Amino acid sequence: MFFHSSVRSTEFFRVKYSHVNLKEQYFFTLVYKRAEGPTWVKRVIKDIALPFWTELMEECEALKATTGNEESDPYIFSRDLRPGVSKIDEETISRRWKRWVKAEPNGYNNGLGIKKGFYKIKSLANTEQMDILSEIMGIKAAEKLVANHNAHTTPVMLQRVYDKKYHFRKEAEIKSIMNSFARV
Repeated sequence: MFFHSSVRSTEFFRVKYSHVNLKEQYFFTLVYKRAEGPTWVKRVIKDIALPFWTELMEECEALKATTGNEESDPYIFSRDLRPGVSKIDEETISRRWKRWVKAEPNGYNNGLGIKKGFYKIKSLANTEQMDILSEIMGIKAAEKLVANHNAHTTPVMLQRVYDKKYHFRKEAEIKSIMNSFARV
């Protein structure tokens, strides 16, 4: 879900039940911007991630029903990455990611041996989105769309930080120019 969300992990783990609209496939995150202060930003839930969101929202509804408090607003991710009254902290995610995903499989654990850190997968997601969208709509339009999806006002942050193939795409663009020798 995080991979497909294009949000910062701090924003992602603050999402509550009331911030999600499954029917329209979006959720809101609270983004802290320097000049504007805290701002609610609407985020898209991609089709590929919708079943996971649906499962967690159903668990939220079950939690609300079992506690008898229909007014409660559980966090989507709490203890054991399940809905609950307190949000999970990033330290816990980092520890678990290191142990269960990054670690090499051995007798102690069943790590997957994936070398990327939890937050680094956000860059991978953005790079994949740019790969797909730049083929469909061109680099400039794709940059604007992906930057907007990441709640950036311009593509600069995407280019500098998140899109790991940005310079490769720019070089490919220049290589494809077929200008002729100018006559003087």
